[in-house]
Amino acid sequence: MNFFSDRELAQRFMDDEVPSRERFNYFMVATVLPILVTSNFFVSKTLVEIDGWSVAADVVFLAISVVGTVLCYRTNRRGDDREFIERSICIAFPVFIQALLLGIASIPICFLWIELASIYFSNLKEFPDSFHYLVFSIIFASYFYWRLNSSIRIAAGSA
Repeated sequence: MNFFSDRELAQRFMDDEVPSRERFNYFMVATVLPILVTSNFFVSKTLVEIDGWSVAADVVFLAISVVGTVLCYRTNRRGDDREFIERSICIAFPVFIQALLLGIASIPICFLWIELASIYFSNLKEFPDSFHYLVFSIIFASYFYWRLNSSIRIAAGSA
């Protein structure tokens, strides 16, 4: 992998010398780094109040993203093993819109669930907004990678 020399990597692409596995590694890094950089791990406590739910949401989202990307890559390899990155990026656009709408729709359901739970459990404390972010992250990321994987299966001809 080229960590600094973009020109050398560009030349290797021109010469068709970048194998599928190396392309996947670049894609994985490009998927994980933005998640890490924007996570609560790197946000100063002076900017945002960080609690356990926020950190849990970041960890869950990162884990689902890594596992989901690996599963999508393996699905593509079981098919025709071509154009994984192109398929992932293009198919991810409509899947992202679907997952976002599903995640937004789940927010009122989450609030309702908490209200109902507080009726039965009187000692239940009010959950912070970061708990709702955790639920949103789980629903969004799980649906996104499930749907992306099923669409890549169709695109790779392994359906």
